[in-house]
Amino acid sequence: MNTNKAEPFLLTAEIPSLFFRQKIKLWYDDFTGEFYPPDRPIYNKRMHKSYSLHYVIDGHGYFGTGDEEPCYLSPGDVFFIAADNMMRYYPCRERPWKYCGISMDGAEAGAFFARLGFTGTAVIKRSDLTDKIGQILTEAIDARDHTATGYYDLLGCLCRIFSLLENAYQRKELPPPSSLYAERAKEYLELHYSEPTLRMTDLARAMNLSHPYLCKVFRQHVGVSAETYLRQYRMAMAKRLLCDQRYTVRETALLCGYTDPAQFSRMYKREHGISPQKTACHK
Repeated sequence: MNTNKAEPFLLTAEIPSLFFRQKIKLWYDDFTGEFYPPDRPIYNKRMHKSYSLHYVIDGHGYFGTGDEEPCYLSPGDVFFIAADNMMRYYPCRERPWKYCGISMDGAEAGAFFARLGFTGTAVIKRSDLTDKIGQILTEAIDARDHTATGYYDLLGCLCRIFSLLENAYQRKELPPPSSLYAERAKEYLELHYSEPTLRMTDLARAMNLSHPYLCKVFRQHVGVSAETYLRQYRMAMAKRLLCDQRYTVRETALLCGYTDPAQFSRMYKREHGISPQKTACHK
């Protein structure tokens, strides 16, 4: 290189703010001899509140969303789960899987995954890409077993995976800051929806935004007011709980932020056109 001549920048990038306030988790799960799915694996559903990338190390398992037939996964396969998705995944009875993964919380994490084309759930069958992802994850887990791996080691692991995915899939522009505020507001409401005293002023205070500005950007990007979104989310969660038939109407009301069961019943019927009692009886 000619040191007498200034070299131009070949690449520039802004560091996303998500890297400085997100919780990053790395894990390894071995179900061998420890867990088998129930006879009806539909009851093994779970709601995810983080964005997770899983790599199957060994064995086999099943992964699916809703009530659809789950996909059969093998060593080397990768599956992705976005936040707020209800799904089920469980090991094969004959040869339970072992898998590892990495996850991030927060709306900005969702925006960053969306930039890579991951917005819901995805399965990537074994390929050179998944082998490289698996190598990064297993190396990070091995390092964790022998050293005090910290935040920046995990961040480096995540960045290497993002780099692989960015080169493999179509790049997308990051959404504008105002849409991230709206996503963060949705996340806050979905996290605190069970609190009867939840108010939009609390949300604005938690996000360090003015109440009028938050209301404006929320309606602009979500299409409804924050109050309407909260009510609709509560009603959607109530329907899920009632369909599972694990809770009474009164218990469901409390779990969804309503201290008055009568008010809850009125709101539920207005939203779904059927009473909560009938929903609970007709799964």
